Amino acid sequence: MSGGLSAPIFNPRRRVLSVYKRFQPPSLLKNDILIMINQIALQVNGENRNCAIGTPLPELLEQLGLNPRLVAVEYNGEILHKQFWETTKIQEGDILEVVTIVGGG
Repeated sequence: MSGGLSAPIFNPRRRVLSVYKRFQPPSLLKNDILIMINQIALQVNGENRNCAIGTPLPELLEQLGLNPRLVAVEYNGEILHKQFWETTKIQEGDILEVVTIVGGG
């Protein structure tokens, strides 16, 4: 080669390392990992469920597809009056029994 230039030397190890250094996990993956870390386990009507730490009870009911105005909730063995729902934050290991109003004769 003229002009003092030499052909580049192929070094597979260096190439792999440089690719590895440039790799960034997609932000969705990062968010999924953060979501999994911020989850707690609870039981709703005998089924194991997960929700975010500190989820208010009405929000959990909506996530479950329930209308909070049409249900009664037993929270860890005691009927929870609706006036306390907004201040009740779901905690690890909580056990909820949720019953809904059914119309009919």
